Amino acid sequence: MKKVRRTVIFGIILLSSELFALSNVSMAQTSGLFDTKSGDSLGGQLEGQLGGSVEIIVQPKSEVHQPFLVGFPDGKFHPQAPLTRAEAAAIVARVKGLKFEGDPEKPYSDVGKKHWAYRYITSVTKAGYMQGYKDGTFHPNEPISRAELVTLVLKVRGIEPLPNLTGFSDTSDHWAKDVIATAKSLGIVDGVGNNSFLPDDDTERQVASKLFCMAFFRGPLKDGETPVKQHFPDVKPEDWSFHWVEEAAVVAHESIRTVAEERLVKYRPDLTENY
Repeated sequence: MKKVRRTVIFGIILLSSELFALSNVSMAQTSGLFDTKSGDSLGGQLEGQLGGSVEIIVQPKSEVHQPFLVGFPDGKFHPQAPLTRAEAAAIVARVKGLKFEGDPEKPYSDVGKKHWAYRYITSVTKAGYMQGYKDGTFHPNEPISRAELVTLVLKVRGIEPLPNLTGFSDTSDHWAKDVIATAKSLGIVDGVGNNSFLPDDDTERQVASKLFCMAFFRGPLKDGETPVKQHFPDVKPEDWSFHWVEEAAVVAHESIRTVAEERLVKYRPDLTENY
């Protein structure tokens, strides 16, 4: 019998990476071709509906991305500095578009209304993404660990951790083992070498940049119609985190998604939200 081959063309296609990663479907985020295989959940479904094997051709479209991290008053990014709980709250508020509506009372005794992150901490607390401690404090300046940040990212994405997935050699007995293993299976996190993750270490700001980009299908930002500029003197183009930091922490920019990266169309300072 002659094999029928049909092509399905999508103007814009949004595919959930967790569906693919956890169903053994190989996904390449590309403007080219997705080849599905018989037996794969998506491929089998489409083949059953259309007959024959299926090509999915994705036509790329530019998007405007807002920054979710900022630098410091000295003009630097401090990529290896630990991310604090206050900074994590600010990231979540920005990526989720949480707007501060005011609160008649301080949510935490150690976060006054004049604290720079007061509105972010209040917003993420109301939304249920972060909470404080039993004594009524938030510890805004306390570093957030790698395990804690991964847990927060999956919560923000609405991803439930799955048991019995393969994690890292140093997370098998950790309280966040299922969370970390799930994030690893989805390609959101990678280790630090030797199959280790160092779950209780502080999260570096450059690592947080990549982690949130990976979770929200952003970056790394590469040259496109417009070259990527170096905006921080302490994050150089040859640094591993350069393209992740430029995606996460500068100004709004228009980019096109290609093969697992962003190609810069142009910077859009006129669209940058001051939040």
